[in-house]
Amino acid sequence: MPWLTGFSAGLLFLASACQAGDGHDSAAPRCGEERVSASVREADMYRETSDYFENVRIVFTNFSVTDCVIEGPPEAVLTGPATAAWRQTFVVPSAGAAAEVVLAPGRSASSTVRVLLEPDATDMWQPDQIEIAQVGSIAWPDGLCMRQDATPRPGIGLPVSISPFTPDA
Repeated sequence: MPWLTGFSAGLLFLASACQAGDGHDSAAPRCGEERVSASVREADMYRETSDYFENVRIVFTNFSVTDCVIEGPPEAVLTGPATAAWRQTFVVPSAGAAAEVVLAPGRSASSTVRVLLEPDATDMWQPDQIEIAQVGSIAWPDGLCMRQDATPRPGIGLPVSISPFTPDA
């Protein structure tokens, strides 16, 4: 029964394709500045233990006419003025597993940047922009100053981090 061998191989191929997750055509191009627009939205400010945080939601929308893919953990760098207390660039650590998101035309995905605030501090750092390796640079919200800190805290984890990309509903 030679057809059974071919049939079994076909089922094996189909099963492996289903395990890949979304079943999209992996030939879809990567999302980039030429395919997606990005916007920054300040979300909520909150307190955990004695620290204050703010979530900044970054939304990526596919404006092209074809699907595109955002792959891997977000790679983000904040840039701004160098001061006596702060570096000019700050690499934002990724918090969470790598993800692959397929964006259909007109659809969006987002990622959240959590920043550490010091409401009473006088010398805070004001980033100019955030660069996301997968999609390009976006202006940082004016007046949203932060502290550069990548030291994990007990019960909180990374004080400044970026979450994996997730499709918006």
